[in-house]
Amino acid sequence: HFLSLSFSLSPCSVWRTAISYFCTLSAEKHREEWTHVLLLLFHNLRRLGPERFTLHLLHPGAMVLYSLVTVDLKPELRCVLRDLLEKIHTRACRMLRHASRSTTPSDVDLHS
Repeated sequence: HFLSLSFSLSPCSVWRTAISYFCTLSAEKHREEWTHVLLLLFHNLRRLGPERFTLHLLHPGAMVLYSLVTVDLKPELRCVLRDLLEKIHTRACRMLRHASRSTTPSDVDLHS
């Protein structure tokens, strides 16, 4: 149960655990109550600076975010999720462009 978790969890694991728990909810009333929790978490994630945002959301554990697209969401949560996924995409594209500019042909090992 989500509420019985230790408070020693990192912020990353808290929001990942909250999303995973939300996806398991079958009672509409509980899902509606947890929608507010996710809205708060997503709002705080969107406010992170670029470095912290990257640390949290480009981590492999962030894939739990994509599991929300299979769940019936309230329109306001769907909108915030869309904005968050767009920010992830934008940040990932910037990182790839930066990586491709900083890699020169002499940096590439053709034998690996």
